[in-house]
Amino acid sequence: MNRVPGNQLSKEFITELNTTLEKLENDDSCRGVILTSAIDSIFSLGLDSNEMYQKSIESTSAFWRTLQDFWMRLYGSKLAIVAAINGRSPATGCMMAMSCDYRVMSEGPFDIGFSEVTVGLVAPFWFQDVMVKTCGERQTEMAAGLGTLFTPEEALKIGLVDEVVPPCHLISKAREQLLKWLKNPGK
Repeated sequence: MNRVPGNQLSKEFITELNTTLEKLENDDSCRGVILTSAIDSIFSLGLDSNEMYQKSIESTSAFWRTLQDFWMRLYGSKLAIVAAINGRSPATGCMMAMSCDYRVMSEGPFDIGFSEVTVGLVAPFWFQDVMVKTCGERQTEMAAGLGTLFTPEEALKIGLVDEVVPPCHLISKAREQLLKWLKNPGK
């Protein structure tokens, strides 16, 4: 991902990500993907608030449908997808990472989690369902209700990420894990 300044998910960017993933799924030579960011210290800062601020119900509904379509493609993809989380990943950035088959996060002063409640929003049930499957019901209830953002080490402890590695090893570790997933012909 490379949408400056923080990979915020606008309708256009979500559509681009969804289209790219669809093309990769339809390419018989592609069986796996590493999802990461070209922006230093930021995986994704979540939704682009301009898509919802002072917008019509129709516009906001169309934006949410676009987001749901992307989430369904990412979460249900036939591709093996490894998230290489190279920085901050609050809100929808966390949802994207959790929708991947495996999550590797860089060590550093980063955070990941559902922060929506801190700005007066509630993480949709389908965001929370992914976290329940990843971390458990009580952990999700607490995190979503309080807007908890976890350090990489805390995220590892609760199972939100699978590994935490030095930044210089992030992509090589993601590749290593992707190759493990690709050994399974069903993926």
